[in-house]
Amino acid sequence: MNLNDYIIQKFLTIREQKGISQDELGKMMGRNGNYIKSIETGKKNIGILHVIKFCEVLQVNPTEFFANYKE
Repeated sequence: MNLNDYIIQKFLTIREQKGISQDELGKMMGRNGNYIKSIETGKKNIGILHVIKFCEVLQVNPTEFFANYKE
């Protein structure tokens, strides 16, 4: 799995586990639900700064976020 696909899948999995909608997460990140949807559908790449913001907002350790990544 490439890194972008891993980030998309992890992003979606964590959001769903936390029971947060795309709209709610968008607001928490200072964005909107369409931004989150575009990330989760692979239409928009997410930069590392947004991954870090995602981790902060959902209280996920960034090290743990990438812990299972294997190329």
